[in-house]
Amino acid sequence: MTRFDILLKGKLTPTERKKLRTSLDILGEIAIVEIPRELSKRSSVIGTAILKANPQLRAVFKKATPVRGEFRIRGLKRIAGKGGTLITYRENTCAFKFDIAKVFFTPRMSSERLRVARQIKNGEIVVDMFAGVGPFAILIAKTQPHVGMIHVIDSNPEAIKYLLESASMNKISHKISAYIGDSRAVIEAYLIGIADRIIMNLPLTEEQFFPSALKTIKKSGILHFYTFAKTEKEVQSKIRRSLQKRAIFKILKIRKVRQYAPRIWNFVADIRIERKLNKSRQAASRPGHIRS
Repeated sequence: MTRFDILLKGKLTPTERKKLRTSLDILGEIAIVEIPRELSKRSSVIGTAILKANPQLRAVFKKATPVRGEFRIRGLKRIAGKGGTLITYRENTCAFKFDIAKVFFTPRMSSERLRVARQIKNGEIVVDMFAGVGPFAILIAKTQPHVGMIHVIDSNPEAIKYLLESASMNKISHKISAYIGDSRAVIEAYLIGIADRIIMNLPLTEEQFFPSALKTIKKSGILHFYTFAKTEKEVQSKIRRSLQKRAIFKILKIRKVRQYAPRIWNFVADIRIERKLNKSRQAASRPGHIRS
């Protein structure tokens, strides 16, 4: 693959090329690129170079807004090529279909998803509290055929729609039970005390969901907790603050998954819940009103 920035020699000034960001997210047949504001008028030239360097692509989109809102959706603008944002994407032997303009997805956690999937034991019941289009759930179901059941929750109906389509494409629909709504309300209504393993991947608003995670887990189990932080010590502090009055637990591992921003990392902590404390000791930490 030819680096697209090389193709921009003579088309961008040396000053402009220094401001260029060369990292891409390639999702199936499209690429998503971040273009600095100073180069916004050069977007079409940059997009055309990316297409020329990556002939398997049909379109290039630039990030038009930050990730925002309850559904963590980013605005996108096509700068080269043709077609929309509905894509077919392959990762770790799995096929996914989704509209990246309507759902949240990052390809930069591919290795992490595989790491978690490899830990699944026969018969385990898994609850994915913020499943999105199902990259954890579908990979687990496809690579661990003896998993018990995977319960997936997301508040975005479009994400669940595409998750179920992808489950069908991968022939693992019988292993998936899907729910649309706030994970706290869904757990309270349907999933009390059923999980051997929980995936808790909502890094910006994670701590308020710990009480619900403990409600869905059995007497003991594993929790994969994702958060943004500067240091491992900060992650440890979040976990202790959230769990010390609610459970006896052990932090098995904390690792960096990817860089989120300058000096800020996306961390994961693998936590073993050894025993939940009695309800009277948890009462002061119950979440507030849950919107249905």
